[in-house]
Amino acid sequence: MASSLHSIIFGITLLTALAAHGKTGLLYSTDFENFNVGPDLWNGQHGWFSNSYAQTGGLQGIDNGVIEGLGKSSFLGFHQPTVGWNYLTRQINHDPVGEGTATIEIDTLIGLEDSTNGKYDSFFATFYNTQGDFLAAIQFSNERESFGIFYDDGVTVRNTTVQFLHGELSLLVISIDFQNNLWSADFDGIPLFESVQFTASGNARDLGTFAYEWIVTDPDPAMAGNNWLLVADCSIWAIPFGAPTVDTSSPSFNNDGFPTLQFSGEIGWTYQIEYTNSLGQWLSDLPNSTFVVTQPGQIINFIDEDPHRPEMRYYRVRRLVTP
Repeated sequence: MASSLHSIIFGITLLTALAAHGKTGLLYSTDFENFNVGPDLWNGQHGWFSNSYAQTGGLQGIDNGVIEGLGKSSFLGFHQPTVGWNYLTRQINHDPVGEGTATIEIDTLIGLEDSTNGKYDSFFATFYNTQGDFLAAIQFSNERESFGIFYDDGVTVRNTTVQFLHGELSLLVISIDFQNNLWSADFDGIPLFESVQFTASGNARDLGTFAYEWIVTDPDPAMAGNNWLLVADCSIWAIPFGAPTVDTSSPSFNNDGFPTLQFSGEIGWTYQIEYTNSLGQWLSDLPNSTFVVTQPGQIINFIDEDPHRPEMRYYRVRRLVTP
C-alpha cells in the first residue's frame, strides 16, 4: 500500500522491569515480522480477529516496507467498507486486580494517513472487558469539524485539545489503574490526560480485549474516507501492586544532536537503559547504559552516542535490585 508515512526522529518510553510471577510483566507484544504479508491477513494471525465484514475486501492486512527500515506492519482502512464499523481485536483476558497487577500499560506505535477523497472518519484504540462490554477508548478523529484526539469513558467523550500529524508514526502510551478506575495517556510524550476516570459505563473492570477500530463518519458506509490507520507495534504490560516507578525529565537532544535522558535513582537499584528500533526486540548493548545508584537522589544522565543510530529509536529503563 502506497504511503507517505515516515518515522519520527526520537521517542522514549519508560518501563520498569518486573519479576516474573503469575501474569505480570509482558502480557502481549506484536511481532509482525512473523506474520504473513498481504491484504486481509491481519485477521486470523496470532490471535487477531476482525468483524466478519472486514475479513475480505482489503480493509485490513499486513504490509512490508511501508516505511524504510520499519519491516512489517498492519493497516486498517483505505478500501471501501460494507459496514460503518470495522475492527481488529486481540483477546487478553486478564483480571488486573484479581491477579495483583492493577495497572496495565499499553504502548502502541501508530500513524494515520489522511483521506484523498474528501471524506474523513475516526479511528480508535478501544478497551472491552471479558464479557465484551465497552469500557473506554481513545479516538483519533480525522473529521474536519472535530479534528484531534478525544477520549471516551463510556458516557462522555472529551477533547484532549491535542492534535496529530498525518503521515507521522507516533507512540501512544496508555496507563490504566483498574483498581482505582483511573487512566492516563500521552502521545509522543505530550500528555493527553492524567489520572482521570477510566470508565463511567458501570461495566465490570477487567481487560478482556483490546481493539483498533475504524468508524465511518457518514451513516452510509459508501461515503467512507480512504483514510487508514497503520499499526507498527503494540505491547501490553501488567504491573504489580507497589511496582517502582522512574521519574524522568523530558527527553531531549544535546548540543551535539544526541538523544539524552535524565532521571533520579534510588540506592539499592541498578538501572539499565534498553532500546528498540521497532518496539519488537529490546536490546541493552549501548555503551555506558548501566547505572548503579550509590547515593540518595542520585541523578542519572544517559546519552545515546551510537553513530549508527537510525532515525527511529525508542528507549526504556529497567530497574533491578543491585546484587
